[in-house]
Amino acid sequence: MGRHPCFRIAAVMRLLLAAALAFFAAPAAAFADATLTMREVPLHGERTLAASAA
Repeated sequence: MGRHPCFRIAAVMRLLLAAALAFFAAPAAAFADATLTMREVPLHGERTLAASAA
């Protein structure tokens, strides 16, 4: 004889709750320390002072 079916339902509900919490917590953690950096990059082989000194 196995356990009563209510034990299985409770375990599945706990698993679904944990999955939902992880799903909603992951985007917050991913964007918590997001930064945007913009740099000017010379195109078509143009030289800069740092490149010509090397």
